[in-house]
Amino acid sequence: MSTTTVNMIEWSEFTNLYAKVNGVSLTTPQSPSPPGLDNFILSPQDIRDAISAPPPGKGHRVGRHHSNSMSYTCNYEPSSSYPVLEGFLPGFPQASPISFPPVTPTSSPADEYDSPSWRCGPRRERPSFSPSPARPFRTYKRAPKQPAAKQNQGVFLGLPVQAFVLTKIQTLLEHACYTFAEQWLPHILFENGWDCPEAGELNVWMHHFNFNVERMTLCHVAQEHGMKESLSDVMHSAKEIRHNAVHRNRVEINELAIHMDHAVDLCTILGVQEDLDKVKAIRDYAKTEIDSLQATIQAAKQEAEKKIMQFMKSL
Repeated sequence: MSTTTVNMIEWSEFTNLYAKVNGVSLTTPQSPSPPGLDNFILSPQDIRDAISAPPPGKGHRVGRHHSNSMSYTCNYEPSSSYPVLEGFLPGFPQASPISFPPVTPTSSPADEYDSPSWRCGPRRERPSFSPSPARPFRTYKRAPKQPAAKQNQGVFLGLPVQAFVLTKIQTLLEHACYTFAEQWLPHILFENGWDCPEAGELNVWMHHFNFNVERMTLCHVAQEHGMKESLSDVMHSAKEIRHNAVHRNRVEINELAIHMDHAVDLCTILGVQEDLDKVKAIRDYAKTEIDSLQATIQAAKQEAEKKIMQFMKSL
């Protein structure tokens, strides 16, 4: 076949495709300038590329492909690497089905952390709360409300008097702790940022004094003063003084006397003479009045018992 014949077949094929794509009617295929050629939708090269483009999926880049070949036959074949399945175009892989793990309803919302059926990633741990650096320990527990029956057992001072006594002793002990720490344990003041006696509560002071080095220091001083009371009992009474002063718990007069004795012992260990003298004065005066009250109560009790016995014998 001559070159002229091949060119005519190529031009005839092109004009037919051009007319079909651009929606025009060509009456003279041999015409070198068909109607509408100046405003074509697709260029001749675009039509050639569409005819000679390789099928997708065979490693060829999709795009404009320039070829000098005289043949424009379409040899499209489905890709052999993907099976042709119903509902999918040839040459495109089928989307893999999405599978979900079986879900078993949990019995309560609280189990969602532990149930394997709800676990879709790394296991979530239950949140844990660490103490704040500003408050590394709990200093007291909330005081339970005392039943009325317990408050009627024993002898008690009036609550205004008791609260004033305990609050005053607490203030003096806190001042003594601060003065002692300034001389012997300055690191406690530095670590807590305390710059005055009012900064540290009495129970917090007992917490710091309970560490090994500080406790050894206090024990050594207590032995030098010949104290017979246990240091643990003295420190416990100090915490109880603060606790009852803050929460307004009524304290029986015998227990109150023990607390005041231990307050004197603590001031003796700390060696702050001014505070020791004041605590001693409070203890001595209060115990004198308590002893007088107990003596009066005992005398009144004996008088009441005597009258009751006389009445019983008269029947």
